Amino acid sequence: MKRVERHEISHKGDQYTFIGMSASAKAIISYRTGKRDSENTDLFIQDLRERVPTSNFFQRNGYERNPVAVRNNTVAKLLAVTDERMDSNSTKPGAKELAASF
Repeated sequence: MKRVERHEISHKGDQYTFIGMSASAKAIISYRTGKRDSENTDLFIQDLRERVPTSNFFQRNGYERNPVAVRNNTVAKLLAVTDERMDSNSTKPGAKELAASF
């Protein structure tokens, strides 16, 4: 077994894959493969934050339990916009075929 030299540490040796998943939908939202260090961890978290607006994005009742969201009427507004986009996008070419595959 060859040991990794100090100048090779950034690109050789153990590599890890960070995975951000939706617990309810079982969808992979973000991933990053690289060294298990602060740089890769920060880049993974930054990418995940850009893709998901809140920690309970995929759980409809997650917003309803959030007192800040309820107080600011965020739940109703967010669900209205989401429903509107889902309705308009469901008529686009390929949407029905994609839905049928599930």
